[in-house]
Formats: sequence, C-alpha cells, structure tokens
Amino acid sequence: MAAAWREARAPLGCGAAPERYCSDQEGAYMRFGYALSGAATIALVATAASAADRVVYYGAPPSWVKPADLPPPPEAEPGAASSLVLYDEQTRYDGLYGETTLRTASKVISEQGLDDLGSIVEDWDPETERVTVNRVAIIRDGKVIDVLKSEKFEVLRRETNLESAMLNGQLTATLQLKDLRVGDIVDVQVSRRYRDPLGSGRFDSTTALQASGTVGRMRIRLLWPKGAPLRWRTTEGFPKTTVTETATGSELLVDASNLKHRRLPVGAPMRYAQAGTIEWTQLSDWSEVSALLAGLYATAGTLKPNSPLLAEVERIRAASPDPLVRATLALKLVETQVRYVYIGMGAGAYAPAAADETWTRRFGDCKAKTALLMALLKALDIPAEAALVNSDGWGDGMEQRLPSLARFDHVIVRATIGDEVYWLDGTRQGDEALANLQVPAYGWALPVRAKAATLERLTPKPLMLAQDSTVVRIDAAAGLETPAKVTVEAILRGDQAISSARTFASQPRDDVSRGLRRGWGKMLGWVDFETADWSYDAPKAELTMRATGSGKLNLVNDPRLGQLWPLPISELFAPGYERDSEQDQTAPYAINYPYFDRTVVYATLPKTDRYRLSGMFVKQTLGGYDVTRAAYLRDNQVLLMRSSRAVGPEITAEDAKASQEKARRGFQAFGGYVVEIVNDKTPGADPVGEGFQALGERRYDAAEAAFRTALKSPDFERGAYAGLVQTAMARKAYPQALKLLDQAEARLPGASTAWLGMRVDVLWASDRREEAEAVAVAAAAKSPKDPEVLLVLARTQLAREKYDAALATARQAQALDPKSADAVLAEGRALFGRKDPAGALKRGLAAQALEPNNVEVLSTVAAMQLRLKQPEAALVLTTEAIRIDPLSAGLQASRADVLDQMGRTDEALAMFDAALSQDPKNVTLLNGRCWLRATRNRELDKARADCDQALALRPDLAAALDSRALVNFRAARFDAALRDYDQALKLAPKQGASLFGRGLTRLSLGDRAGAEADLVAARGLDAEVETRFAEWGLKP
Repeated sequence: MAAAWREARAPLGCGAAPERYCSDQEGAYMRFGYALSGAATIALVATAASAADRVVYYGAPPSWVKPADLPPPPEAEPGAASSLVLYDEQTRYDGLYGETTLRTASKVISEQGLDDLGSIVEDWDPETERVTVNRVAIIRDGKVIDVLKSEKFEVLRRETNLESAMLNGQLTATLQLKDLRVGDIVDVQVSRRYRDPLGSGRFDSTTALQASGTVGRMRIRLLWPKGAPLRWRTTEGFPKTTVTETATGSELLVDASNLKHRRLPVGAPMRYAQAGTIEWTQLSDWSEVSALLAGLYATAGTLKPNSPLLAEVERIRAASPDPLVRATLALKLVETQVRYVYIGMGAGAYAPAAADETWTRRFGDCKAKTALLMALLKALDIPAEAALVNSDGWGDGMEQRLPSLARFDHVIVRATIGDEVYWLDGTRQGDEALANLQVPAYGWALPVRAKAATLERLTPKPLMLAQDSTVVRIDAAAGLETPAKVTVEAILRGDQAISSARTFASQPRDDVSRGLRRGWGKMLGWVDFETADWSYDAPKAELTMRATGSGKLNLVNDPRLGQLWPLPISELFAPGYERDSEQDQTAPYAINYPYFDRTVVYATLPKTDRYRLSGMFVKQTLGGYDVTRAAYLRDNQVLLMRSSRAVGPEITAEDAKASQEKARRGFQAFGGYVVEIVNDKTPGADPVGEGFQALGERRYDAAEAAFRTALKSPDFERGAYAGLVQTAMARKAYPQALKLLDQAEARLPGASTAWLGMRVDVLWASDRREEAEAVAVAAAAKSPKDPEVLLVLARTQLAREKYDAALATARQAQALDPKSADAVLAEGRALFGRKDPAGALKRGLAAQALEPNNVEVLSTVAAMQLRLKQPEAALVLTTEAIRIDPLSAGLQASRADVLDQMGRTDEALAMFDAALSQDPKNVTLLNGRCWLRATRNRELDKARADCDQALALRPDLAAALDSRALVNFRAARFDAALRDYDQALKLAPKQGASLFGRGLTRLSLGDRAGAEADLVAARGLDAEVETRFAEWGLKP
C-alpha cells in the first residue's frame, strides 16, 4: 500500500531462478533458500514456527510509538490513481530484536485506485517476525470507519511461488475492503517485532520515497539504545534529518511535508535510483557483513571424510590434469546433477546446506550449489570461495552505500586458476567451458571471508569475438534482373546462444524454421527465404542459424545517376539519448555492455557490367559504441562490413548529447552504401577507383592513365599520387616512385605520414634497407610525438630484426596513443622476435581487444597461437577473420595452414578447392594448395599444375617458385628444383625456407659445400626453419 520502498534486514535472496537468471519474485524477498512441493511443503511450514506466530495479532502499537497527525491530501498528479497522504515509519532496536511500526494513508483518486488500494496484503516470516495490525480505517468525508470492527485478515496457508520452485516460508494475510469509494482515504497501521536470524544483533534498513506524485507527510523515527553502534546516510533529495540524545539512547527524526519523488533519469545507471533514500546500519564495514556468513560457508563447503562426492572428485581429476578443465567439469556437475530449488525460512535464508547433504538430495538453491561447488574445487586443489552479489541491477553504486546483507540477492563462487579469477554460478545451465564465461555484470561482489573482505568490482571484459555475427552472401552473377541466390549465416555466442539454443530445442524444428525465415524476411524484404535451420556447438557456446532464398535485387532508377543498388544493411543508426527537461541532464547513460555485433554483406555481381561504389567509411566512437563501417569493390565483387561494439558500461551526458546532435543534423555517414551500375552516361566518374581497379588487374598503363587524370582534380589528388606510387612499385620503377613521392610531399604536406610510410616501402622494395631505416629515424626525430610516424619506424626496425629498438619505439607510440591496436601489435611482434612468444601473444590479444574487426590483428594473433601450439585458438581467429573478409585469399590460405597443422589436411585441401572454384585464377590460393601438397608429399602432379598455373599468371612470384621447387625435390627432380630455388632466391634473397630447401637439393646433387653454405645461411635467417622441415620429414 505504501508508495515507498523499505529494505529492512531481510534474509538474503538467491538471485538465480531455475532457468538461468534471477527470478523477480525471489529477488523481491531478498532471501536464499530452496523449495519443496506438494504435501511436503505444508508439512515443513507447519513445523517451522509456533502456531502463535502463524496468526495476525490485533492491538495498539507499542508504547514508544508516537501518533502522527494526518495532513490534508496533497494535490494529485494528472491521471494518478491514488495519492499518498501519510507515510509514517517508526523503528526501535533493542538487543537481538527490532520493532517497526508503519502507517500509511492513501487517497483513492480514480477507479483504478479502487483496485490498487482495495486489497491489503501483509507478508511475514513466522520464524522471525510477529505481526500486529494496529489500525485499518476508511476516512470518508472526515468520518473514520473502523474496518477491523467487522472484518479481519485471512491468513493464506500456501506458498505463493511454488511454481517457481521457491519456498520462502512466508505467510500472507489479506483483507478485502468493502464499500470502498473514490475519494476515500485508506489508513493502515501495522507493527512488527522481529529478530536477526543469524543472532548477530546487527540490524540495517533502507527507505526510499517512490511515490508517483506528492507525499502529504513523511515521518521516519529511528531509536537505538545508548552505546549501540549505528550509522546512517541520506542521498540527494531526501529531507533533513535530526538526531537527539535521550536518557535511553538516540533518536533520529525525519519529518517533512509535500515531498515529491525524483524520478530516475531516463537511461541513467541504477545508482541514480538511490535518490531520495535514507539507509542505516549497525554493521561497521563490508568485512563484518562477510564474516557473518564465513563460518557457514566454510562448514558447508567441506566434504566429509567418507563423502560420496570424493568419487566424483577422483573422476574429474582423472579426466584431465588441466585445472581449467577440472573446474569446468565440477561446474557442469553442479549445474546438471543438482536441480534448483529454493527455501528462505528463518536462518535457512542465509545458511547453505552442506555439500554432502545437497548431493544426497540432488536439489539446492544458490547457497547450496555454491557450497557444493566450493567443496569440489577445494578437493581439486583449486582455490574457491563464496561471493555475494546483487543480480537485479542494484550492484551499481554499491560501493557508495552502507554495508548490509540486504544489498545482496545471490551468491556465486569466486575461483582462482593461475592469475585469472573466474566467477562461477552453479544455478546457470549450459556452461561447457570456462573460456566462454564472461565476468557477470553485477557491479560488485563481496567475497565471503572470515576477515578483511572488501567489495570487488565486477566489470565484464570487452568482447573479443562478435556475440552476434551475420554474413549475407548474395550471388547475382547470373544478371541484375535475374533472381539472386541469397544465403544468410548468423552466429550467436555466449549466454545469448545458450538461452536461444534451449528455446529452439524446446520447439518443433519447423516452427523455429518459420520464425527464422520470417525474421530474415523482415531484414531483407526483397528475398523470399525458402529454407532455414540451426545447429548448436555446446563446447563453444555458439548457435549457428542458416537460411537460403532468392530474390531480385532492389534496384533503383535515379534520373541523374542511372541504375543504383542500395547495398543491404549498410545504414548506420545513432543510439537515442533523450530526457525530459525536468530530469537530471548531467546523469550518465547506461548502455548495453558488453555488446558486439557485426554484419558482413558479400555480393557477386555480373561481370558484364561495370560498377562504382559510393558511401563513407566510418570508424568512430558514437554514443558509447565503437562504430565501424567499410566497403570495397573488387571487379564484380562487393564487400561490406558494419559493426558496433560497446566501449564500456556507460557514457557521459556530454557524449550522449553529441551523439544526438549528429543524429539530428542527419550525419551523412549514417546513409548507406550504393553500388552504381556505370555506363558512358554515368556522371561523376571516379578515376582513382578506376585506377586501383586496373592496378589490381595488373593493367598498369590503364591504371597510370586513370591516376594522371585524377591528378587534375584537387578532390582526387591524394589518392591519385598514392595510386601512381603503387603503380610504379608494381613495375619496379623505384626511382620514379620516389620522384612521385617528392611531388606528393610538396603538393600535400598534410599527408606527410602517409608519404613517409610509402617512401620507406619503396626504399625497402628496392633493397635500400639501411636508407629506409634512416628515413624513418629522421622522421621520428623530427616528429617524436607523432604515434603514426613512430609506428613507421617500429615497422622498419622489425623488418631489420632490431627487436629491442622496435619494442622501445612501439611502447613510445603506445604511450602517445594507448588505443592504437597497431602500436600494441608492433610491441607483440617485437617480443616475438625477442623469443618471448607468451608475452607476444599477450600483447596480440590486447590488440585484438582494441580492434576485434582488424583482420591483420586477428591473423597475426592466430600465427602467434599456432607457433605456441594453440591450433584450436588459431582456428577460431582465422575463421573469424574470413567471416569479416571472405574475399581475402591470404586469410583462406592461413586457415588452411592451421587445419593442416591440426592434422586435418583433407579439410585444408577442400577449403582451397572451394575457394578456387569461386576464384580459379587467384595466385595466392593456387600457390597455397601447391605448397600444402608439397609439404605433405601427396598428389605431386596436381601440386605442380597449381604452381605452374600460378607462375603463368605471376612469373615473378617468388613464393610459387619456392613451392614448385619443393614439389620437384619431392619428385626427385633435383635439377629442376635447383633452378626454381635459384630463381626464387634471386627474387627474394632473404627467404630462409628457400635457402634451406636449396641446401637439401644441393646435398642430393652431391654439392656438400654449397649445401652447407645454404643451410647455415637459412638457419641464420630463420631459427625455426630446420624444425619445420623436419616436421615434413625433410632433414639434411
């Protein structure tokens, strides 16, 4: 009835319900426990408390309670159903007991108010509370109608939450008001006497004004005995408090009229909901809160010497020596073999059942499951302890609040494995690997320890892989007017995947298929989806959904530009952040964190037409999200990548306002990409784009002509110079490239960093490596605070194998730009060169955390993982990189290499076959398949054919010559092998693998002196080259 919220020393609550997350009902009780069902429930309740405590008493309030005058009803809010006339709360603590009398008077404003106020409900725990109703009256036209003269409360004898597998032990008393009318005031006063179930004699409480309108009068009295500890705290918007000393102790008083509740600012974090709150506690600090439960968990979390669980411990121990695997198996045992049931009666609301008892029963709540999991982990020599959390959002801002057990509604396990802390929740379902677990977004946790416990912040880490990754493939090669074939593959990861997979599994497969087709049909309205299905990979917590269909491209005929194709799913949208002017405009906004989604659209268009792609590249932080959108056109293939990733749990009001301003201005980057079908009448030619397309097709004359044309326009000048330099490099006309760079720097000094990087590349390609480094050193000396310049230097130092210098330079760049993934990755490469692969991988993963959509980062980290014998992790990253850029032949080859090193050579070859069926003249793919067959000494004729075809397309491709040389060596064609190795080394003299292969070839030809020289040189260039050749069965 009261439009206020009162959080007294309620027993703690298990926040996680039988499904996966917290039950709203259970959280409301703030208790721990398990539930029974049927007749057993009634029997248990009947023996839990004396019969006297199971009734509602009637009588006057305690003598220390002061009566409160009823004020005039406040002015009602427009549309309000009722208004709160009086809120009068009086509390007294005396040793192990506390007493609270609460009187509320509310006026009925409308018919809805009759429903809201016509039923009076009181809940209590008969084991710890005694309820006395002092007053129930209806005030009508100034006259008091004593309801209790003719009506009494009815005590309900059943649990209200049995359907949720919860038994809290509470009783419920109800009274239905008869003849209640609009305009009446309902006046109710109830007194409670209660004890602390833990016997500590420490009480705490919180009261927050949450009336929807104005409160006529609010009075709070708090009395405590002399010498008893008690602290209080009020938040902004709460009335003034006064404290007076009496003969018996102290009295705190709040008495205010016409109070208006301050609403939580829209979108603000939950800590802002604490406005207008008073809280008090007799606990000294969070350590004392923790210590109240420490002994209970220490006892319950210990196995007996003859425990039946010891057999489970030994089974887990025998399954794997890896503590991560053992912890996963223990968690899975608790999740799957012990069903969730809750009880919250008396001390049982706090005390966990013993691990052995829970195992025997095969049911338990979060307390019981936590104790059981602790016991298993400790027996497996894995440090573990209980940790209290709030699963209902109130963990935010907990560090600002006074210590109280009532702050928590759930308990989980804090386990330490190596240097990592894992938060394990036995009430969850579907966890198959600790690597899939995120730090729960509970804000804070309080480890349960005998002493020195403090709050520990719980902040989820940024997601390394997209939790929602969708790839849309559109095959319109048959013609723009012919229905295109469309395939959609979406992958969900983590908790979203687990819960969705369980939902799918509970429904008929045909129903799920219809739902998927309908959902994707809304996303791509021009596609008629014909099939849809799903699969779930439990160990990875990945749900994959696939659909196929067809439809005609939604082409648009523009009167000026001609025929256009708006690229699907390429638009960007700004998140909305707006509040009423009455609300706090300075409060930050909570955002969906951690969050990371990505959509890739990959389209193949007819080769009979020419195309141009228009749109804006976007890479910025917008409204608390790192937003990336990029697209490129290669021949008749278009690739779009759009991604959004939350940067943290909240953003400032200033950032939110800036985001809204961009949206209101119609920020042009939010528009989508458009593919233009180009013909002679298409206006606004893009000579730079045409030049790069010709360059990619090795039509150097056409490329240079296009770039020269582009130079005539200031809008294209920078791209034109870059294209001309790259064309000159492709022709190996290095002096011309350097001359062009001189011109570019003179014309466009603002792009000096870009020209620096290209100059270093030209000098390096022309084998002027010392000069390249000198140029980078000079540039860094001139601009020591420019991180981009420093990265050019670091890259040059890495290429020259000056790893100490590169490490120092990379760290200097990081200091200037901590969010630079390139700088972090350069540090990782330097550490790898210094023979610190573990440190290198750590920095590589840090780079991935900064830019998880950067395929160079992903492929580099995968290479590090592969060298560290972590092929499964490398396969995940190479697969993810291909999902981002399915047109990259290099990524396809990298993934095939990973599969091969995992012993899955047939899959690697099948992958090359599939890629080459789509792009049969790709020299990277042809060389990769040739090399794979050569190293595995299989199908050498087919390997030679691939290399021959690659060299026919690119006669100067050193990698293909090296691959064919190995094929010839395997076939004992040593003279041919030597010729290929000689030619490869002429093109790439520092290639260690070619030197080693030539050394083996010379040995086979009897040239021991030449062989020894090559082998020594190869080992000097590549310390691991001999190991790799040995893995292929090739030894000197």
